[in-house]
Amino acid sequence: MLPLHPHCHCRYIGHYSKVHKIVVKNPQLSTMQKFSLNEQRQIVGSYAKLQEFHNGEDITKLFNRVRPDYPVGFCHDVFGYNGGMKKFSDKTITHQEKKSITAWTDDSSSIKHFMWGISDDKVSKEHSETLFGLFNKYSSNVKTGKILYRGMAVPNNLFEFMGYDKLVKGSDYTPDNKAISSFSSSKKVAYDFAFDGEHKQKVIIKIKSHNEDMLDITSVSSAAKEEETILTKNIWYNIVHIRKSEYGGVKWMLIVLKKK
Repeated sequence: MLPLHPHCHCRYIGHYSKVHKIVVKNPQLSTMQKFSLNEQRQIVGSYAKLQEFHNGEDITKLFNRVRPDYPVGFCHDVFGYNGGMKKFSDKTITHQEKKSITAWTDDSSSIKHFMWGISDDKVSKEHSETLFGLFNKYSSNVKTGKILYRGMAVPNNLFEFMGYDKLVKGSDYTPDNKAISSFSSSKKVAYDFAFDGEHKQKVIIKIKSHNEDMLDITSVSSAAKEEETILTKNIWYNIVHIRKSEYGGVKWMLIVLKKK
């Protein structure tokens, strides 16, 4: 420890007996309950915001809404990954995080539109920020080497715009450089997604999972049967195999990727 006095060699050392770890299910609520109702109102700014808090809103978001010029946040959100991060699971995520995951699994289109910059919807913005924050807040729960699939029915103009027709073995490829991508450990689910789409260009992407940049959301998904794993944006791979075929006027493309 540092000296207590200038030009002095004295030191102080903390002595601890056995530490009893206390697990609090909801530390924010537990802390707030130590204050009177009026004190709780003063902390969050109004009774309306206090009601939001008791309905499950994260208190840091309430603080930041009241004082946007002086935002607060958790250390793991500010500094990113660290060895003490909790593993992602249905027991570690917050109410808001589960809400955003549900919104994603119910209909990811509007959230992706915000991520792509073609929408300024406020609800999609909140879900987008929450979902991207998951990758900084939690360590991955995905086992390395697991085979994952992604199936898409791609419109003609987007097929050409994305350059799918020009991809070859050895090319670099990212599932999405701006938005989160969804994969499934079920080959059937991926092929069903591609087959059910109205567009006649079908793309199947196959990768091996890696224990970073990925989260398995099956346990908290509203569509658990999809066995969904999400991948954060702008993760690059190398195409190690590509196969193209056409049947009944429908073009199929299989792309096998290996992380760079």
